[in-house]
Amino acid sequence: MKKENKVNSKTKNMKTIQLLTLTLFLSITAFTNAQDASNDATWEETVIFLTEYIENFNSVVTVNGMHNKIYDNWSIINNELILNRKRSYSGDIENEIISAKLKELTDIFIKNNTLYLKFPVNFVNYETSNKNYQRNPEDKSHTIIMEFLKKIDSKNGNEYRFKIEDEPVQRLYKAFQHLNYLAKEKRKKSKF
Repeated sequence: MKKENKVNSKTKNMKTIQLLTLTLFLSITAFTNAQDASNDATWEETVIFLTEYIENFNSVVTVNGMHNKIYDNWSIINNELILNRKRSYSGDIENEIISAKLKELTDIFIKNNTLYLKFPVNFVNYETSNKNYQRNPEDKSHTIIMEFLKKIDSKNGNEYRFKIEDEPVQRLYKAFQHLNYLAKEKRKKSKF
């Protein structure tokens, strides 16, 4: 009888230890996942941040003389990145509007003071007042380029130049990187 009690007691202790171990493991896993989730912004939060933040990169660039300017106006509307560019060359004005669906973003990289956002060509809309422009039908993707050149500070009119290591550029880059990750996840889920 004593032997039987010892076996039952050991079995109960083993089950208790296993239960405690399992509970501890599940608690740690749940806590870790909660931490990861709290550190990662959702699609909507990232788009809201970019919508508000991208306007900091609107620019006026003087090219080869004071009468030649390029005005870049960035916005995000209805999950689409929009670049409204106006080029002024000695009195002639050319307008371009490039828009791309954010959920189709396939790649992002930064190089030589320029941010590159790559999209499949069929998800990019390009309108121009240039009558001679024709899109190459063999293009599979379109890269929207955001150059960090001379910017005009809207508060005081001073020009300044963003550098890749500047905090605003890094915040924008990281937000687009995160959006790129979320876009890939959205596309994976929509395939199933």
